[in-house]
Amino acid sequence: MEIIPVSDYPTYSQEITLDNVPFIMLMSWNTREQCWTLTFMDHDENVLVAGIKIVLDAELLRDFPDRNLPAGALVAISDDESKIRIGRHDLGVDVSLIYASEEEVDAII
Repeated sequence: MEIIPVSDYPTYSQEITLDNVPFIMLMSWNTREQCWTLTFMDHDENVLVAGIKIVLDAELLRDFPDRNLPAGALVAISDDESKIRIGRHDLGVDVSLIYASEEEVDAII
């Protein structure tokens, strides 16, 4: 399992490698919806999936099995059990974005 590094900027992109495959991850704060969204691109900047709303305790990539995304689970978890929504400044503070490979997920289940 690995913690995905995040930034406090309202919109930013970063290169990440998951399951030995490079991706570009774009994170954006949606002011109108008051939520973070996630876009995954391949290393050539082709969009694989866009606008995934980041919510707590949900497998964010599960609904997109045919998009060449990482096979594992990407989940936002909070240290604060009373937290219901992820606020603008919560990522990296008391909310972490965690990736578990398919093998790690299978070992847990």
